[in-house]
Amino acid sequence: MSSIKIKGGQPVPFMADFLPLKSLWDGPAAPYPSEFAARWAIRKMRPELAEARAVAMHRNRIMVHPQRFAAVAEDAAVQQFARSTQDEHVEAKREACRSAVDRLNRALFIHGGEPGNLESTTVRELIADEVDEPSSDTTGGDEK
Repeated sequence: MSSIKIKGGQPVPFMADFLPLKSLWDGPAAPYPSEFAARWAIRKMRPELAEARAVAMHRNRIMVHPQRFAAVAEDAAVQQFARSTQDEHVEAKREACRSAVDRLNRALFIHGGEPGNLESTTVRELIADEVDEPSSDTTGGDEK
């Protein structure tokens, strides 16, 4: 914004590096395409933005510090990508487990439902793997 002028003293910089919220969506180099997108981002990153002192409210107006805001938004984007990559990896593992269980169920059905009736070493290995790794989640629920 500018500075506060104190009678008989030097002007003190006040929110000098902050810009109005509109700077997030207004202009050719704006980081967000609309006001809705910018406000949604602020809601999603509110604690991180407050901790980084990237957003402030002055006289009931939201103000943003562009450099601090950009740093928080960049960190959030990298973390979101890491989570999505991790989710894809977990989903691939779940799908492999589902496929193995499906093959195992089909083999058990074909051979009378008893593992002792199975001739295939692959199916026996699958059974052994499932017994050795009880932490495998085949229900499709979230891992936490």
